[in-house]
Amino acid sequence: MVERAEAKQISAESTFAVDLTTMEQLHEAIDSIAEHAHQRLLRDGRGARTITVKLKKSDMSTLTRSATMPYPTTDAGALFTVARRLLPDPLQIGPIRLLGVGFSGLSDIRQESLFADSDLTQETAAAHYVETPGAVVPAAHDATMWRVGDDVAHPELGHGWVQGAGHGVVTVRFETRGSGPGSARTFPVDTGDISNASPLDSLDWPDYIGQLSVEGSAGASAPTVDDVGDR
Repeated sequence: MVERAEAKQISAESTFAVDLTTMEQLHEAIDSIAEHAHQRLLRDGRGARTITVKLKKSDMSTLTRSATMPYPTTDAGALFTVARRLLPDPLQIGPIRLLGVGFSGLSDIRQESLFADSDLTQETAAAHYVETPGAVVPAAHDATMWRVGDDVAHPELGHGWVQGAGHGVVTVRFETRGSGPGSARTFPVDTGDISNASPLDSLDWPDYIGQLSVEGSAGASAPTVDDVGDR
């Protein structure tokens, strides 16, 4: 008998009867898909370093975005938040027909919680983001290139991410793990009010630790999705 090879990726995806056209719809959809993939990851027993979001648009073209964490982990909070951060705005790329979440870079050696390592610096903690084929919009009238998904900071509004850029303006959605879905603001592309920030600043590590201590180890049941698989 030939033993089954270990999966290189664990994933879940769903095809929608009606195309998703808003960030709110994508956020709602990705939570259940990511949770189902996470349940499979826990059954596998390994941690994941790379989180991949796959989107198929209504024209059947496919966009894949991924982020690599500094350590393999099974921490649902970290994995889910990065997956949400990888979502592009349908207003920028078009209606979404299919959405998938995959975990790869699987390893038996894992960091159970990124919060435990107090020595992490921004340089080592920041996830490395990659987009294929890429939805990069040059910032007009300025040498800066704002990319969809870039993390930024505002002195009054706090942490946010670039939702869209072009035609001389940049739109930023200000939200973190603790704040939940936030509001979007549009600035001139050459504004000095926003600056680059670390992706992991959005995770609100201290607040999340407190939440975990209250919630304990209570789990949630896995939702149903159309297609799941280990590869």
